[in-house]
Amino acid sequence: MKNTILYLILFLVVTPLLAEVYRYQDEKGRWHFTDKPRESAQAEKVEFEPLNGMSPVDIPEGLLKDSKESVTRVSLPRVSNGQVVIYSTPSCGYCVQAKRFLNAEKVAFKDRDISKSDKYRRQFKKLGGSGVPLILVGTRSGMKKVYGFNEKKLIKLLDL
Repeated sequence: MKNTILYLILFLVVTPLLAEVYRYQDEKGRWHFTDKPRESAQAEKVEFEPLNGMSPVDIPEGLLKDSKESVTRVSLPRVSNGQVVIYSTPSCGYCVQAKRFLNAEKVAFKDRDISKSDKYRRQFKKLGGSGVPLILVGTRSGMKKVYGFNEKKLIKLLDL
């Protein structure tokens, strides 16, 4: 009985995450959204990106609190065109995925572990970080932030 309930809960939680969404416009110009592509209408798949400012891994509150010694001014890193800096923690699965992706694409990056360095933790906080990974990418138009691991966004920013 316990297993049946567990499988039911797992099914109800995982199934919506696997759903695909398609949209099409009817002859009157109205948009319709569905989970199946329509053969009679030109349907296009809708891609969803993580919300800006939201991260898949939250940092425990106590970790980001400044100690009395860390009240000194913190300077933000300078990230020039093509450079990548990733603020992470060792226990973060999304951080590991991001680093594997960057290594596989042969992209050099600086890894800043916020759980071991007050300086990096203060920089992370000043950058508006609330969850890891926080990835900084230097582009021609300046430094861009990527909250969480977003492969499509990294590909676009790094011109891969």
